[in-house]
Amino acid sequence: MRSVPPRSTVRATTLTRSSPRIRHARPRAPGLFGSRRESSVRIAMRGSLAAKLRYHQQMVVDAPFTVPVAKRSAAFDYAIRGIVAEARKAEARGRRVRYLNIGDPVLFGFRTPPHLIEAVERAMRDGYNGYTPAAGVPEAREAVAADFETRGLAVSPDRVVLTAGASEGIDLALSVLVDHGDEVLVSVPTYPLYTGVLAKLGARAVYYRKDPAYGWQPDIEHVESLISPRTRALVVVDPNNPTGAVYTRDNRLALLELADRHNIVLLSDEGYTDLAYDGRVSPLGSYNPDAPVISFSSLSKAHLAPGWRAGWMAVGGGARLDAALAAIKDMADGRLCSVGPMQYAVPAALNGDKSHQVEFLRALRERAQVTTRRLNAIDGVSCVRPAAAFYAMPKVELPPGRTDEDYVIGLLRATGLLCVYGSGFGTAPADGYFRIVFLAPPAELDSFYDAIETFTADFLAE
Repeated sequence: MRSVPPRSTVRATTLTRSSPRIRHARPRAPGLFGSRRESSVRIAMRGSLAAKLRYHQQMVVDAPFTVPVAKRSAAFDYAIRGIVAEARKAEARGRRVRYLNIGDPVLFGFRTPPHLIEAVERAMRDGYNGYTPAAGVPEAREAVAADFETRGLAVSPDRVVLTAGASEGIDLALSVLVDHGDEVLVSVPTYPLYTGVLAKLGARAVYYRKDPAYGWQPDIEHVESLISPRTRALVVVDPNNPTGAVYTRDNRLALLELADRHNIVLLSDEGYTDLAYDGRVSPLGSYNPDAPVISFSSLSKAHLAPGWRAGWMAVGGGARLDAALAAIKDMADGRLCSVGPMQYAVPAALNGDKSHQVEFLRALRERAQVTTRRLNAIDGVSCVRPAAAFYAMPKVELPPGRTDEDYVIGLLRATGLLCVYGSGFGTAPADGYFRIVFLAPPAELDSFYDAIETFTADFLAE
């Protein structure tokens, strides 16, 4: 694969007291979109790690009875939720806010399938309201294993663990695999949960490039160049959040080969495999069942139940990952179980009627077309067409001295549209990327893009 020229903004970053986070501290230019004086709380939330540490320490000085906060907590950043604080301020000033920051289909009128709701209600009525086995109820684990089998990957139910959404599984896996100072390869842009958990663990996120000119495909040569003796895992989100990309078969095979050859665990985030517009994506482990792959998924997206926190992980790789599986189960014991009644929706979802996905996919294809057509028609904006899910990652050609956060917060204040700045996903602030969720109906999306077009013209002309 062709090598993308190195960029100084994509580099290995150790989250320590003396170094910046993914979202680096950046100057605020004066003017309409960045001149308001911010409070010390807001500065601490969005500034460098050192600034956050100073803020926490000053709180203890100012209020001697305040309990000190662990330094590593200052390194945890999740921009998808963090930006909501700005939205609340806008609402307090009377602005109606449209939340395009988080991928929740239910907020936009898509309904959880009735047979899933009935399965949960039945479990509650039948008395299944106590603790479940820590790894999950057998019916759910068997359903997950059977579903993997239909997708070409043989997984024993004993290697499946039910989790509170895929997010808990990711946290458990990283907690088992990495020690302080170990390295994990994540892409840029990345889903911020991974870097947040690594910060919490004192591990090192090392960033590999994806190329927007080639549909946000990973640069395999760059991935391999970053592998070191301290590399413990390689994160692959395919289909991808935040870009909507679907990786090519050749790239999947290349990533698997790297993980297999270097004996590093491939963490495969597969929550959107049923939402690829050209047909569902096979589990990564199905290409090589002996490769060290841990897969994650849930009912959140394709089954329209994000608030239920019904997820799972499947530990493949045979004997090579037996110790990791045992450690994951030991750690899962400590939280007793995932959400009990919701586990009974897993067999209903995976073995039952999936006809809702036909209409959901039709709606997503239409919205993706509207999104890319409208955004690419705006002067100064470009957008790669998504191939899955409901996210797009457009780019604004920012004036010198401006940042993606200036643009996104300015857009919120001027129009009420809440997106997420690209630096929250690891891109450089000056690159001008932002993520938008396009789950709203097409007519509403058109009105949103009208507002973005007007705002962008004013922003770039200032």
